Amino acid sequence: MEKIIKTKIKNDKINNKNVLFLQNTKFIHSYIDNYYYIIIIDNLIINTKRKEEKRFVIKILKNFYCIEGIDGSGKTSITNKLKTLCNDESKYYFTKEPSSGIIGEMIREQLMNFENPLKESTFAYLYAADRHDHLYKKGGILEILNTKSTKIITDRYLFSSIAYQGKLGYELNKNFPLPEKVFFIKTDPKIAYERIQKNRTQSDLFELEKYKTFEQIALKYLKIFKKLENQINVIYIDNSIKDNLDKNAKKIFNLIKF
Repeated sequence: MEKIIKTKIKNDKINNKNVLFLQNTKFIHSYIDNYYYIIIIDNLIINTKRKEEKRFVIKILKNFYCIEGIDGSGKTSITNKLKTLCNDESKYYFTKEPSSGIIGEMIREQLMNFENPLKESTFAYLYAADRHDHLYKKGGILEILNTKSTKIITDRYLFSSIAYQGKLGYELNKNFPLPEKVFFIKTDPKIAYERIQKNRTQSDLFELEKYKTFEQIALKYLKIFKKLENQINVIYIDNSIKDNLDKNAKKIFNLIKF
């Protein structure tokens, strides 16, 4: 076990909590009484919290950002606008889920398989496997963060799995690291549903759900972020008005730029 470097606790603006900074420590085993901390280790941040004699650790990746939203929220359109603002490829790396890897491509193919569709639980396992590959493979998210001065922005992450796949999605994804910031694109579910009906010539298996399901998924997202509000920074971006795309992309850029 690596020896923990002792440093003093100081106040920081992150979540308005006390922050304990440890550097150059590959492994941490610590017990911090009754306080919530963010411990930064190179590109890795570890949150620790004690409650009723229980201890848990949540990993958060520094310089890793996620853009989430229900289908039709304008999430991908905003991400594309953001790419234009982040025009230095050496500083900003954009990715998405499903990823461009082998498993991600398999998911995309199966999402269009209407004749003999996979079970939803099978999709849940595939998404988790793709996420593991996306994070840990050679040239994946962790390697990029650890070897380059780069900020990574992903269109969708594990929150989608939890919102769409419920308890199984949570169990399969609970041990993955979280992003430093999540930008949730809030859109009225009715507007999002109408956008899909109007603008998309071909929908996948999940986008064929009825409007009522859109409402349910939106509520699930909000519940997820409510539970995580003391652990990660969630920024809500209202995109119910289509003309707000440029404005919202700039808002996100100002919060992640170097």
